[in-house]
Amino acid sequence: AVASLLELEVIDETGAMSGNVYALTEKVSLTQQDIRALQLAKAAIMAGIRCLLHAAGCEESEITTVYLAGGFGRYLNMESAVRIGLIPPTLADRVCVIGNAAVDGAALLLTNIDLRDKADRIKKLARHIRLDGNVYFSTQYMESMMFGTDMDSF
Repeated sequence: AVASLLELEVIDETGAMSGNVYALTEKVSLTQQDIRALQLAKAAIMAGIRCLLHAAGCEESEITTVYLAGGFGRYLNMESAVRIGLIPPTLADRVCVIGNAAVDGAALLLTNIDLRDKADRIKKLARHIRLDGNVYFSTQYMESMMFGTDMDSF
């Protein structure tokens, strides 16, 4: 809905909406508060993507697959996600929606000892990147506030 309202210029790239409420149906409306909440969430996601790439010393072009887990991804319209700046345009065609990865992964680990060894190896390679107090994340968060796809490269 937000992507469409951007196209219709009901919402501008700053998130400002003409009017305080926009009725989508008789029973469903978007408010300025809804737009701001989405804006904050999508900025955090985009800043997180940028921060992880930065921490890994990795370029966006090196990413082959982006796994999107949970119900969030199941109903996500990728074109709209790109339009609002939730997903970088160059990664959109590399997104793989995998559903409830936590439950599926736990079930696999319970039934396959070889996967437990692999999970342990991955665990040893993984590192925790703190976002709270992270100056790079904070900068990217502010830069990701605007709606749109003409964002600077990572």
